[in-house]
Amino acid sequence: MGCCDNGYVPFWGNRTVGVTLSQQNLNIEQGKRYKITFCGRWRENHSLVRFRFRASNGQFGYADGTLIGISPDITSSNWATYTIEDWTAPGNFNTILINPENNFSQNEGEYTSWEI
Repeated sequence: MGCCDNGYVPFWGNRTVGVTLSQQNLNIEQGKRYKITFCGRWRENHSLVRFRFRASNGQFGYADGTLIGISPDITSSNWATYTIEDWTAPGNFNTILINPENNFSQNEGEYTSWEI
């Protein structure tokens, strides 16, 4: 269980491969500013984890979408709240994609970070 338990999701990844979480049916409007705040922690299997946030229109791939921002490197196994720098939408979008990453790009499980 985790920070604010409701909506708690475990997932894994690195710079090349992993799980992408999505929130669909949104109404992100071009020219409006948005702020993303989330609670997360590092799972202690590698030196760090960070989270990449992207906006898209129904694409769900690991590299799809327009970059919203990347969290700071998270190196603590304690739950904490993080905020991505405010983002102004360059277009209209209906989906947000989130994936964890670390500094590795090998497509092998031992090079991924597991996050909860």
